[in-house]
Amino acid sequence: MYQYPAVYRCAIQSPLNRLFDYLPPQGHAGPVHPGQRLWVPFGQRKMVAVVVELAQQSEFPPDKLRQAVSIIDQQPIISNSQLQLLSWAADYYHHPLGDTLFSFLPGLLRKGRAAQHLEVSPRQVGAWQLSTHGKALAKAPQNSALKRAPKQASLLAHLHQHSVVTADELKALGISRNIIRAVLEKGLIEPIATGPLPTLPTPTKRPELNSEQQNCINEVSAHFGRYACFLLHGVTGSGKTEVYLRLIDECRQRGQQALLLVPEIGLTPQIVQRFERYFQSPVLLIHSALTEIERHNTWYAAFSGSADILIGTRSAMLAPLERLGLIIVDEEHDSSFKQQEGLRYSARDLAVKRAQLAQIPIVLGSASPSLETLQNAEAGRYTLLELTRRASGLPLPKLTVSDCRELSAERGIALAILKAAERHLEQQQQVMFFLNRRGYAPTLICPQCGWIARCPACDVRLTAHRDFGQRLLCHHCDRRADWPGSCPTCHSQELHTLGAGTQRVEQVLTDYYPAVPIIRVDRDSTQRKGSLLDKLEQARSGQPCILLGTQMLAKGHHFPALSMVAILDADAALYSADFRGPERMAQTITQVAGRAGRAGRQGEVFIQSQLPEHPLVQHIITRPYIDFARHLLEERQQLALPPFARSAALFGEYKSLNELLQTMSELDQQSVRTLGTLAPNTLTRVGPVPAPMPRRANRFRAQLILYASHAKALHSYLAALRQSLDQARLPRDMRLAIDVDPIDTN
Repeated sequence: MYQYPAVYRCAIQSPLNRLFDYLPPQGHAGPVHPGQRLWVPFGQRKMVAVVVELAQQSEFPPDKLRQAVSIIDQQPIISNSQLQLLSWAADYYHHPLGDTLFSFLPGLLRKGRAAQHLEVSPRQVGAWQLSTHGKALAKAPQNSALKRAPKQASLLAHLHQHSVVTADELKALGISRNIIRAVLEKGLIEPIATGPLPTLPTPTKRPELNSEQQNCINEVSAHFGRYACFLLHGVTGSGKTEVYLRLIDECRQRGQQALLLVPEIGLTPQIVQRFERYFQSPVLLIHSALTEIERHNTWYAAFSGSADILIGTRSAMLAPLERLGLIIVDEEHDSSFKQQEGLRYSARDLAVKRAQLAQIPIVLGSASPSLETLQNAEAGRYTLLELTRRASGLPLPKLTVSDCRELSAERGIALAILKAAERHLEQQQQVMFFLNRRGYAPTLICPQCGWIARCPACDVRLTAHRDFGQRLLCHHCDRRADWPGSCPTCHSQELHTLGAGTQRVEQVLTDYYPAVPIIRVDRDSTQRKGSLLDKLEQARSGQPCILLGTQMLAKGHHFPALSMVAILDADAALYSADFRGPERMAQTITQVAGRAGRAGRQGEVFIQSQLPEHPLVQHIITRPYIDFARHLLEERQQLALPPFARSAALFGEYKSLNELLQTMSELDQQSVRTLGTLAPNTLTRVGPVPAPMPRRANRFRAQLILYASHAKALHSYLAALRQSLDQARLPRDMRLAIDVDPIDTN
């Protein structure tokens, strides 16, 4: 080791699993602290680095150790507590610290931009509000100067009603940029810079809490200022969000900040609107749909402490909230909290670790908690809080299994379900049909020779689509193909579609209910920016309609007029090769069924099944989710599967399957040799074998699955595997990734 007056040990965004030493910039005499950014030379390039620690020695001699170019930040932008959490995450997920650290910085900070609020141009404005002149004009429409400009008048009326309207919402209303510009030039509206939205008036009357809600609030409140993890298991419609609001309000009164994580972007507008009407303080929003400048300014607003509440998806987990006093993870069971690329972290699990390090309480809320979280509660590591009844006082929906093997099944929907939906619609209610399969049909086949349309780049069938003319689409690599005029094998003109997707179901429903509006919500129907918000607002209007959609409709949405739900394909998870299939099936049924009967009247739920007598189907519909989950826990324990075992995986993809499998096998054997006799006695290794879908986008995929009874044994093997990966000379385009606690092995 060589001695120096000062050495900056830095993290750089790279796949290299190490830190890099630099000397201070020439002429720099001031102090530098961990968490500050530098410009440093890296090979032939200049890159942004973050100081992780300071040292006075290095393994490199003076002629090899390079100087940093310059200091970017005058103060740390990453706190010591954040560095501690990121270091833990890098160790736990066996991922390079540099890549881990930069994963949670906004893109502009990764590029070296200053940590300050950035001004935006009018084209980048995310929301609008009425000016003082506009407010006066909107209050007196009979004297309006916009009688000959109905679109401009409509814009003012909408802003008068909603106070703040986003650019996406205006686009969904058909209000163009030219109309916005015209009203702006008249001084009637003004842009709102990205960051906190202006406060909105609180509701005149907050709902009265029931005893269960109050008990939950009291229990969590008693732990402010120290670590405690709570599982808030509340049946759908039990008022979990109201509990969140009261807890966050108490957190703010203590002078602290609160972080609420939600699984999907589609849930954030509804939650943000409710929070803005509840609190007279800014609410920050972080999700992947923000522009770079919006994300940067939101990060800076959190960093500067100008907002008390932050709501976001998994990327918001490490927002720089230095006065953080409470974390809430809504729908904690949702798989969207698990990152599937790069640093494969669980935002829920990192949130628990962050709360532990910060010594603050965390609440994990769900109507269908994951088995991992439930087991932690059963073992006493988490405190279980329960909301057993709906806040409205209404009973939970009545569940009925419909046998779709019967002759009454009509084009994918049982006739009994269609008749029941007709009855609810006649009573001025809304109905939801749930099918987690988009497109028209999953298979196009020739009945003469058995030819099936397959993706040439993936080992899957092409899905038939009929939204914009007939076409075939691969849902894995997005490859598109024309609908063949005849069978390419036997040239038969007769081609059939098998199975049903949301487009086909929409056609059936349109034929059966020609006068009823149908709102289809899936990836195909919500591609246009703002269209999802538009559809959800249409559904919340309360007018009789049919909602038809995929998983996008299953989570957290509140439709007061929805009284019936039909789940059209509840059996898919029963055929899954993944041991998590029954758990996911129960969660989906619980979440989707919970959309019905949340206000006004008891809901009715039909579950269409080809296996109505199956024990799992009967168990799900006859017993509460929590009982079914405990039954699954017993099975998992007998089979030594998670959460009673620790798991990890090595995933790989390459142009040659044989070379990929050989490389993965060599890495596995090398890791076992490093551990000696420990690995065979404490680890179960499955593979390496081809993935269930071996080829995707013309790249072959393989996996090595690992199970261990103790975390120490698993992480010892993974550390050896990480070392083997770092030392291996892999082909440039071979991709290998370690996934700790994987939730998807497909």
